[in-house]
Parts: sequence; structure tokens; C-alpha cells
Amino acid sequence: MKRVHIYEAVALSLLTLAVGCRQEFEETIPASMPEEPEDEIIQGELLLKLDRETADALCLTRTRSGELMTGNLDFDEICRRYSVVDMERVFEDNGCAERTRKAGLDLWYTVTFEGSAQQIRRDFRDAPGVTHVENPLRIKRVVTEKPTPWTPSTSLSASSHAVPEDYPFNDPMFESQWPLYNDGSIVSTARVAADINILQAWEKTAGRSDIIVAVVDEGVQYTHADLSDNIWSGIGKNFCRRDNETITWGEGHGTHVAGTIAAVNNNGLGISGIAGGTGNGDGVKIMSCQIFHATDPDCDASSSQVAAAIKYAADNGAVICQNSWGYDAGTFSDEAEWEHYNRATKEAIDYFITYAGMSPDGETQTGPMAGGVVIFAAGNENSYKPGFPAAYGPCISVAAITCRYEAAWYTNYGETIDIAAPGGGGWADMPYVTRLAENLSTLPGGYGYMSGTSMACPHVSGVAALIIAHFGKQGFTNKQLEEILLSTTRDIDRYQGDTYTGVGTYVGRIGRLVDAGAALYYGEDPGLKTPVITSPEGQSDEFTLVRGESKELKYKLSDYRLWDLVDNTNMIEQSISDDEITLTIQTNMLAEGTYTAELQAYNRTLFAARKITYTVVYETTPTPDPGDKFSVDLYPNPCTDLLRILSGRSGSADLLIRNASGWKIVHRQIALSAGIPVELDVSMWTPGAYSVDVCMEGETVSQTIIKQ
Repeated sequence: MKRVHIYEAVALSLLTLAVGCRQEFEETIPASMPEEPEDEIIQGELLLKLDRETADALCLTRTRSGELMTGNLDFDEICRRYSVVDMERVFEDNGCAERTRKAGLDLWYTVTFEGSAQQIRRDFRDAPGVTHVENPLRIKRVVTEKPTPWTPSTSLSASSHAVPEDYPFNDPMFESQWPLYNDGSIVSTARVAADINILQAWEKTAGRSDIIVAVVDEGVQYTHADLSDNIWSGIGKNFCRRDNETITWGEGHGTHVAGTIAAVNNNGLGISGIAGGTGNGDGVKIMSCQIFHATDPDCDASSSQVAAAIKYAADNGAVICQNSWGYDAGTFSDEAEWEHYNRATKEAIDYFITYAGMSPDGETQTGPMAGGVVIFAAGNENSYKPGFPAAYGPCISVAAITCRYEAAWYTNYGETIDIAAPGGGGWADMPYVTRLAENLSTLPGGYGYMSGTSMACPHVSGVAALIIAHFGKQGFTNKQLEEILLSTTRDIDRYQGDTYTGVGTYVGRIGRLVDAGAALYYGEDPGLKTPVITSPEGQSDEFTLVRGESKELKYKLSDYRLWDLVDNTNMIEQSISDDEITLTIQTNMLAEGTYTAELQAYNRTLFAARKITYTVVYETTPTPDPGDKFSVDLYPNPCTDLLRILSGRSGSADLLIRNASGWKIVHRQIALSAGIPVELDVSMWTPGAYSVDVCMEGETVSQTIIKQ
């Protein structure tokens, strides 16, 4: 993992940067450093970092004709040469001048000009007193697609399932929030307990009103009926490059993120927020730091304005900085390259980590925690390359999982990932699934579904807020928060399968799953019992069946809350009565071979399982007529709910189905019986064209079907 002695490193970095000199600047820029892509640069602006002597001597004035004067002869000459329009500090003091100076953030200036970007950069770099020069960069939302608005009266109505008895609130849409509580019924392929275990956490706390979470994103709809009571008193600030007088919220990305963290709980309305309180004014507060324009991406904040937003959040009381934005994976090859081109943002992040929750002089704790945490979405390029700023060591980088515990098809992965959380959407073999498998949260004027690491990230921010709500006090530090958050995660490698996109495995590459309950019970015994699964005397979990034969198994459950059966064949019928599970295995549609299933029982995060292994054999193996050509009929075509596969030959066949993008939707062995169709459930598939290959004994039949 990337995080080693990060707090000591941050403090040393801040000290070094604050007293930097010209020689250090020259040594820290490798000659081989590539130029930024031209389309990523904000034209007409340049960021300078000055040494202390030069910055303190700077005196910005204007002549009667409006010409900018700096009091520095070298700077004035450059300003005249390139028609410099303005020069102003990147970071405002926000009432924290002393610690701003300690961190060296008062040394940063934005230069606005009309001349050649490359030439003015070289000239300022060569000017005495300049320690660093960079171009402001464009930033990007971390999204997979636009949100889908939803109300209970629309066709997206969620599958009905029982709200658990210990759900403490009355928010009507909680039953659709599988990332908080997943009983396996949200969609047919969901897995029980693939969630953040929020109910156990709420036994301890549901929030605290002195905790502020800065949402650096689109603006948050602070008037939303399910958010307004949990908005910070100052609301926040718009950092966009234009139309920034007030906060605006566009399509609702920031509002969706904010609802996941702090939608008001127990108000009889909408959804539940992870740290949204109990309905008594005790939810955490959302500060909206808007960096994306509501309608015009060209007016989005640049990297310099984003850096200013992060500092603003720290200076105004936020201790958690939530970020679902970044640069595409691979834009910067490593941390050194990112820091060279994005140092202002790096120093703003360091400042937040060091000074959030501290006094204006940076010496004493004034908030619920000493220091802050900066949490980033890992990105949605399905890439192993580092995506910054998420990949920066002191940040917490969040990958996304699905309602099956599996890595989401889009999530970035690799060594720079720290933790996983529910991001929604599909998995590697089925990337496009029903909206119900995405994440439900607030949108402007209502509610809706979205998926992405953007949606995973606020789950971690919300759990971090709960940790502070429970443990936060004088002396509680960001280092302690991070220890609790990362040491109480759940191992989900067993669910990751063998491959992703035909390359390798996600095992060990997406982090462990955030667990709110385990985090809030950190250091104490929650008093839970491990589930127990028993079977009648003489019943074996390993056996052989002749194809066409069925078998009934019975199991008794105790000390459990939820149960599940992992069965990849979908040929085992399940029922429960008075805690007794009955499983009936049907083999008439199975090919010859060995199969496994697993009966699972959960008590919060405690887990028990019984593995069932059975072998299917044929009494006689049909021998096809050598002169009989292998043929397959796929019908109905187009299909809606069921696809039938009919052949005149009997035996085991390999079935491979891909969507129009080439993703494997189905790849498994099926048992064909002459004249008897195999039925395949396609009701959850996205409409479109699919290629179907059926292979038996070296012969392959390929057809195209249409799903309506």
C-alpha cells in the first residue's frame, strides 16, 4: 500500500517548501519531465511560487494608465513584455494568515497575461526569486454517466424487501439503499451483506453537528428538503472561473454525493444519510465548495481554484475533504511528475491534512479532530495506472464495488488504492445492469441513481464522519482516524473471481471494504455471536447424482441475521421455514461434471458457510451420428425475458455470449438434450445485439440475437 509515515512526510514537505530557495527549485525539476498536454492547460494564466524574500518585497500597484507594477524590476519587465493583466495571490488568508504563512501558501501567485504561454513561463522560471512555475490545469469530474432522476411512482421503482427490524429511522427510500443495507433482494444477482454495515454503526452514533465535510464538486443544492438541515451555516463558495457569485448545482453530481454522506435521517422523507443524524439537528454539516460550472465546462475551476477551495475548506472548519474529481489515470506517470505540474494542489492538500481542525495560528486543536483527511475517488477508467490526486500518498483513494462484492467494471485498481466502497453498477462480466444496482441519493429537486467511484468515495467520507462523531475529542487526530478506518475494513478478495477483462484478477488490487460498524466498535467487543449452520445426522455435503436426479438438503441456522446461497448454476431451489433451510438440487439441465455451492449465514460482519460439492454423471453417454451436422436454434429472436437454446444433439456444450462492445455476458458449460430447449434468463440484460457461440466437440454454431 502507498501510505508509509505520511504525516511525518507531510510536515517535512511543508517545512521544506516554506523555506525553499532557487537551488532547490532547480534540483527538483528533472530534465526529462514531459510537457503537459496543450489541451489540459488553462490558457492565459500562470502560477508562480516565490521565495520568502521576494514575496515579502512584492508591492502590487497600477499606474494611472492601468499598467501593473510589482515593485520587482525583473517582474515588471516581464509583465510589460507579455501584457500581464493581473497578478494576485492564489490562496486567501480566510482569517488564518499565520498558518498560511507557515505553510508557505502566501508565496503563490496567479499571473494573468495575453502573450505566449511557453515563453512567459520560461522567463519567469529564470527570474530571480521564483522557486516554481506551473500552468493551471483543467480538472475532470469522476463520472460514468448522467444521473437518472427517480420517484417511487416511476418505472424504476425499487424491488420490495423488508426493512430490518433494527432500522432506527423512518426514511421511506432506505429499502433501496443497498450500499447501506444489502439483504440480497435489490436485484436477483445481489449478494447478502455486500454493504457498509451501517446499522451496527448507528447503534453508536448517526452523526454530530460540529463535524463539517467539504464537498469539492458541483455545487450542492443546499435548499433540498432532505439536505437543508444538514448544510453548513456558511453554505460554501463557488470557485468556478465565471458566474461564481452564488452556488449552483447543475445536474446534481455534488448533490448526489452530499446526500450519501448527510441526507437528513428520521424526517419521514427520502433517503438516509450515513452521518445524517437522528432528525434532532445532530447530523454532520455539508460545506459546498463548487468547482464545476452548472452548464459550461469551460468555466469549471482550474487546478489553482481547486487548490484555493481545499484551503478555504480547512480555514472554515471542515475536517473531511470529499473529492470526486481528478485527472485521467496515467495523465501523470508518478507522484513526482504530478507534484511538478500540480504543486499548488499538492500543497493545499498538505495544508488541509496539517491544519484542518486547528487554530488560526496552527498550534492548538479547535475542532473535533486535530488535522484533516482528504478522500478521493480513484477514477473510472478501469486502469491500473495511477490517477492523481487520488494516488498521492497522504490522500485516501477509493475504488468501487458492486452489490455482489465484486469490483465494478469501471473502477481503477492497483497499488495506489487504499479502500473500497459501494459504487454501484455492473461487474466485469456484466457491466450494464438495471439502475437498481446503482446508488440512490439526492438530486436537485428529488432523488436518483448514479454509479462510479464518485459514488463510492462519499461512503468512505460518511464513515469517516461517523468515526469522528464517536471518537472525536481533544487530542483525537487524523492519524487515529485513518488507523480506525483502514484497520477495520473487510476482506472481499474471495469474491473477485479469476479474471477482469481477460487480463488477471482484482484480488489484492481494490483494497478492502469499508465497514462502518466495525469502525465504530473499534477497540471493543460488539457482543455478537458467530452464526452456526447445522445439518441432520447422516447428511453429507459431498455426493454424486445421475443427470435428471434431484436431491433435497436441509440445514438449521442459528445466531444469524441474513443468509444467502451462492449457486452459479441457478439450479438449486431454496426455501426457509422456522430457521430451517431446504435446498433442492435439480440436475436435468446440468452437464456432466462437478459443481459447488455455498450456504452462507451472516450476523453483521460475522460469517459462517457450508460448502456443498456434487458431481453429475450420465447413465449413458449419447454418441452423435458422425454424419449429423451440429445445429442450434435460438428463439425467440428478438427475445425479452427468456432465450431458448434448442439442438438435435445431446451432450455437454460450451456457451459464450458477448454484448455489442465485446464484453463476456455468459461463458459456461450447458447440457443439451436433443429436442429439449435450454432456457436462459435474459430479463436483466440491456437491450441490444448479442453474439452467441455454442460449441460441441469442436463444432461451433454462431448466431446474433436481439434483446428487446
